[in-house]
Amino acid sequence: MSVQVDMAAAPGLLEKASKRTADAIRKGLRSAARRSQTFLVQKTPRDRGQAAAGWRNSAHNGSGDVVAYCLNTCPYIGVLEEGARPHAVSKEGQEAIYQWVLRVLRLVGTTKEGFAVVHNSEPHPGQRTRKLNSVDKGEQLARSITFLICRKIRLKGQKPHYFVKNSMPELAAGAREEVERCLREVGSRGIS
Repeated sequence: MSVQVDMAAAPGLLEKASKRTADAIRKGLRSAARRSQTFLVQKTPRDRGQAAAGWRNSAHNGSGDVVAYCLNTCPYIGVLEEGARPHAVSKEGQEAIYQWVLRVLRLVGTTKEGFAVVHNSEPHPGQRTRKLNSVDKGEQLARSITFLICRKIRLKGQKPHYFVKNSMPELAAGAREEVERCLREVGSRGIS
């Protein structure tokens, strides 16, 4: 098989092939940003889902250095990812932790039989429960747990989760796959 190219047409063909390749790479990177958003939503730690819902991706049509990106608009995403140094917890923060404890700590039972504290789901056989006499004792327990959490934050800080950092190999592989797919599409059409 031989290919004949008119030398006068060669610069135009090379420029056209270069532009199609660059467009394919941009298309692949935009697709990779959408794919990254979906992946990171699944990896983000959840309480009420605000951090997971904060993921956004954006694409730029210009010829600048940034083609596409994925970011999170949740104000505390950095603390989830990187953790925090020891610090005092504000009154608002203490109330937010208390509300979280109440969501996670469930009281099951009746006033006649007493209540059992169950962590986040229905009780299972063999699951440890703590018997309480009244709902008020459950609220006291939640306040005690809140105090202990705040004390730990004050003394030790908050541990990092590194869900984005640990996902970077998968995100890079996904970006590579998307760009390669788009380049294969351009290659299958040929230069014309």
